[in-house]
Amino acid sequence: MFGKTALGFALLCMAGFASNHLVGTARGASTEMSGKQTRVQTRVQRHERQIAELQRKVKSLETAQRMQAAQNTPKATMNLHDAAKTDSIPQLRSALNAGAKVDLKNSKDETPLMVACAGGKIRAARYLLVNGADPSAKGKERATPLSLANKSGNQDLMTMLIEYGAR
Repeated sequence: MFGKTALGFALLCMAGFASNHLVGTARGASTEMSGKQTRVQTRVQRHERQIAELQRKVKSLETAQRMQAAQNTPKATMNLHDAAKTDSIPQLRSALNAGAKVDLKNSKDETPLMVACAGGKIRAARYLLVNGADPSAKGKERATPLSLANKSGNQDLMTMLIEYGAR
């Protein structure tokens, strides 16, 4: 009985050793595998953080651009009407290059061309017309650049407006 027990015990020990060894090897492989997964997960998380940071930076740059554009447009608009009133071609050029619309109306419902015509400013009117100003635009009380040029008494300005299609 002892022999069978000793043999059985030896077999059981060997089987236990083998199973422990196999379990240990499997554990080692899974530990190695989970180590690789952890490193990959760490890299992915780091890249996700970098992407999120870049998205925040892009959003803040877009906001800054919108704010700057909003600040430039009103200034350019005011400069356009003021430049038309003073017959200043460099200021007209600067305002148009800054993004002011050539036919943008001011608080009195006047385009820069109307302002120039009301003041008899032929150089400013010519520059605005060359840059696409509408010679038949209508303001308050249906005033047009031609009617305003007529009020200012500038015959050359009226002729030029008619050549550009004013009615």
